[in-house]
Amino acid sequence: MINLDTEVKETSLVSAFVGSDNENAGYVCGQDLLVQKPDGGKIVIVESPGVNSVNERITGFEEAITNSGFEVVKRIEALGDSSNVKDEMTQVLSENSEIDAVMCGSDPMAEQVMAAITEAQRTNICVYSVDGSPATKTALMNGTGGMTGIGAQSPQSIWERQQ
Repeated sequence: MINLDTEVKETSLVSAFVGSDNENAGYVCGQDLLVQKPDGGKIVIVESPGVNSVNERITGFEEAITNSGFEVVKRIEALGDSSNVKDEMTQVLSENSEIDAVMCGSDPMAEQVMAAITEAQRTNICVYSVDGSPATKTALMNGTGGMTGIGAQSPQSIWERQQ
């Protein structure tokens, strides 16, 4: 079996994996945050523990910001369709006036976070994501919803790892 882009948990069943370097995609988001907020700050992480690619992205992000003055004040676990993220992010924003950044494990998560930030009229929060969907790229180009950086997935950068 050849596993494409989303690595399965039971790797012993797979002969080869062809996919993105998800850990690096998260890492580059963290590196950019260090430039944007060199003094550190408070972070929200939106994740989905059951999805390997998202776990790797969050791991890379956290590795990049280790010992840099950042504190994770909340972790939001996205449900399968990320529909719960907006409500949970709205709650976090109402309880925390000093959120500096949000790292999202995927663009659907980021879209929900940006909607909550926009509704709360908060303009000082950096939002990061991975994928490069049209919606997040447009937000990045227009400077809306706090979108600050995307660890974009490039088909030219897909790699193969033998199991």
